Amino acid sequence: MDNRARIAKLNIIKDYIGSDLAGSLGHNAQVANVLAATYIAYGQDPAQVAEGSTAFDYAEVTENGDLYFAVSIPSLEVGTYGGGTVREMQKQLLMASNVYGGGDETGVSKLKLAELIAATALAAELNLIATLAKHELSKAHASLKRD
Repeated sequence: MDNRARIAKLNIIKDYIGSDLAGSLGHNAQVANVLAATYIAYGQDPAQVAEGSTAFDYAEVTENGDLYFAVSIPSLEVGTYGGGTVREMQKQLLMASNVYGGGDETGVSKLKLAELIAATALAAELNLIATLAKHELSKAHASLKRD
């Protein structure tokens, strides 16, 4: 079985069967980790990680042999102005990411921030599932002294 097929199979085993057995509302590998880190960095309310982590991963090998991998986050609550976004470091990151929403009545900045966070979650999910599929997670943890 090649890596693409292993990733698709592991998506079902870990993200769906494993999440069901654990009583999880979401079916993903680690979305909460990404949300917690990005929410704090961008001045978001960390309490919203609970809702956002009800994400769903989807993986399949297409008819032409490509791997299709997607993450759906039905409740990704973000804001780009007010609250924690006014803290200096968080505001600087929002501005550097071109998503600071001061004066944005259209909500475009919020959509861009949601896309940025979702893309980060997608990359992290695929990375973890691919690492698990290749049986390399324990090697990576050992090399980082995280055993």
